[in-house]
Amino acid sequence: MTADKILATEIRSPLDLERYNRHNWHGSCHGGDLSLAQSETLRPVPGYAQHRMPIPGLYQTGATTHPGGSVTGGPGRNAAMVLLKDLGRDLNEVIRSK
Repeated sequence: MTADKILATEIRSPLDLERYNRHNWHGSCHGGDLSLAQSETLRPVPGYAQHRMPIPGLYQTGATTHPGGSVTGGPGRNAAMVLLKDLGRDLNEVIRSK
């Protein structure tokens, strides 16, 4: 690739990432503090680690949920599995029905 092929560039610092999305704490893609206090069953906060929210039918996913922002697709897959379980469905059944 040569310079004449590049249409635009953009450079962002960790501070820019935090300004764009306040959940990117200090520019981290993990969303919040990646510490023991925010890991596994404590992520994002105790009581909400299983993707279910206190409002029936509302689920959460993304970098702030287990296993965190460095596992591409992991939080979405986990939330989908919880949702399917709550609906009494099985992932293999859903895939076969397509």
